[in-house]
Amino acid sequence: MSNHKLKEILVNKLTTRYRKLGHGPPLLFLHGHRADTQKWLAFIKRFARDYTVYAPELPGQNQYTPPFSDGNPTMEHYADFAYQFCQKLKLKRITAAGVSMGGLISIWLSIKYPQLLKKQFLFWTPIDHQLYTYPRIKKSIPFLRQIAKGGILLKLWQVIIFSPLLNLFLRWDVQKEEQTKEVLANEIYLWRTVDLLTWSRSLLDILSVKFNPKLKIHTPTLAVFATNDRYLNSRKTQQRYQQIFTSLRTINVNSKFHVPKGNLTREFVQEYEEVFTSL
Repeated sequence: MSNHKLKEILVNKLTTRYRKLGHGPPLLFLHGHRADTQKWLAFIKRFARDYTVYAPELPGQNQYTPPFSDGNPTMEHYADFAYQFCQKLKLKRITAAGVSMGGLISIWLSIKYPQLLKKQFLFWTPIDHQLYTYPRIKKSIPFLRQIAKGGILLKLWQVIIFSPLLNLFLRWDVQKEEQTKEVLANEIYLWRTVDLLTWSRSLLDILSVKFNPKLKIHTPTLAVFATNDRYLNSRKTQQRYQQIFTSLRTINVNSKFHVPKGNLTREFVQEYEEVFTSL
């Protein structure tokens, strides 16, 4: 990825790179786990038709912004970072848009800094770890915990992702219908640029998410779900949303992708233009 379009700002002593596109009211775009803004450029460009989009590279999730110095990449910590990013740029009363992990960060923003958000758009965002449905998720937790500690397993995983074994792993990890040449190349790039401690620790936080059902979030929220999401029970997740969000609208798209990979993000924007029109 060329970084000539990335701007740079210091956020709480962390050199942070970000994109700024479009004209209109401010929108903070928060990308997903083990990703960068390039992966979501189709979303960013679509939002830029209606907003001025500010899209930071989240710490440790790619090669452009270094990890948090305290090694604690929780969703709440990312929300604090996002708030400080907005403060640095003097952004007020923003719209936030987040995909998967980015949506969780937005939810934390709405809890801790409700005065910042005018509204939020959440795509494929989990809210309760008990509603994950993909069998590999639970099986991966012991492995993630060991990597999160550092040590020999972390070093072994680093060796694997920089070897041909990564290709074998991706053939197992990426769904067959997603295994295009572009998707696999993008996955290799993302695996080789993420900070693995950040990857494992932030993923463990995502996999343990559970908001108190008595919590009430008043930020106007539009949430987009895949009807056949392989990772989430969309129906029950939406029921949980209805308990927590007091001003909620949901959109269901006929898809089984939890988060589209690589060039499939462009295809999603093209296929579901009506989703963005209704935001």
